[in-house]
Formats: sequence, C-alpha cells, structure tokens
Amino acid sequence: MKTFNGYGMGSYVVFINTSATLHVTEAFQAPQVPGVKFSDTFGVRISGSGGLDSVVNGTGGPVTSTSPGIVTPVDVASYTG
Repeated sequence: MKTFNGYGMGSYVVFINTSATLHVTEAFQAPQVPGVKFSDTFGVRISGSGGLDSVVNGTGGPVTSTSPGIVTPVDVASYTG
C-alpha cells in the first residue's frame, strides 16, 4: 500500500454472549508510511467486558467503559503514518 486516506471511520466494540473479557490491540492497523492518513476516526464500546487498547496503530484510546450504560467514543482527529 502506498497511500490511503480514511475519513470518518469507526469501530464498534460489541462483545455479547460471552463472559470473557476481550481486548483488541487496535481497531485499525495500517502501514506506518507517509502516504497513510486517517481523519476523524473513532472507537466506541457498546457492550461487553473489555474494549480496544487503541484506535489506530497505538494512537487514541483505550476504548473501554467504566460506567455501564454510558457510551463514550474515543476520537482520533488526525493520524499520519
């Protein structure tokens, strides 16, 4: 991949029908090169135990919920590889 522009991309964590606590390292993983860019990318945990450790390549996050029933997105306004 030489270039990529991701705009308004989102990752929703919905871990249902499991009692396990699940953590995903990152919602989006991309090559770390100058031509890769993300704008207004976010992650949000909807339900279940666990969440995302980061949104893009270790940037943004973690995306978890310490208050059941409250959904708070984690936004990465800009990321360049």
